[in-house]
This record gives sequence, C-alpha cells and structure tokens, in this order.
Amino acid sequence: MLDELKKIQESEKDAMVRSLLDKTVRTWERKKRIQELGDTDVTRGVQ
Repeated sequence: MLDELKKIQESEKDAMVRSLLDKTVRTWERKKRIQELGDTDVTRGVQ
C-alpha cells in the first residue's frame, strides 16, 4: 500500500517537473524568437 502511494507521488512529481521544464523551454524559445525578430508588436501580443 505504502509503495503504491510512493509510486503515485513520484509520478506526480515527475509530471510537475516535466510540465515546468516544458513551460520554461517554451518561454525561452518565445523570448529567443522575439529577440530575433526585434519586433515590439510581437512582444505586446505575447503578454
């Protein structure tokens, strides 16, 4: 029983970390794209 709970907690933690990484990567890619374009309209549209 305890092992099952631990497994569930671990997988939830993994999912959280994965989604956080995903968000970070997406934000970073977006910022990079904005810098490459150097377009203020794009920056305004993102926020």
